[in-house]
Amino acid sequence: MQKALIPLNRSTAKRSLVVLDMLKNFNLVNVTILKTNLNNEKDNISKIIDIAKSKKAQIITKDFEVYKIASLEKVAVLNFNNLEMALYPTFLPGQKVNVYLVKEGSQHDQAIGYFDEKTTVVQIDGKSYIDRNTQIVVTSSIFSSNGKLVFGRILRQ
Repeated sequence: MQKALIPLNRSTAKRSLVVLDMLKNFNLVNVTILKTNLNNEKDNISKIIDIAKSKKAQIITKDFEVYKIASLEKVAVLNFNNLEMALYPTFLPGQKVNVYLVKEGSQHDQAIGYFDEKTTVVQIDGKSYIDRNTQIVVTSSIFSSNGKLVFGRILRQ
């Protein structure tokens, strides 16, 4: 089973190096790549945290376990998942927005549209508006494991 994880880890590491190179080119963040060989008995997360502490560096991660342990160890850490959630647009009840409805919903007379890849719009009375751009009034919104769900009603002119 361990062998199956190796290609994924290598692929992730290669992608991470590409992203780090992009960050360096933006000149907005000071990026230093350390070529350090730590041959002690600690796990990788502990090694990362130890390096961050010794260099007074910050950690950027998508790994929730790294985020939690670094936070407990008082190491500055940014979790991309938290950043992503903070950047989602806010939709307030009563707000009017335009959406293109693309398919039927699971309930009677519903239609589904999307604002972006992680914001799904559920139109309570939108079935007859499928394949059209329409204006809606937001009734509520919630976060789910799949992203943000926005519920609304068609704004009748």
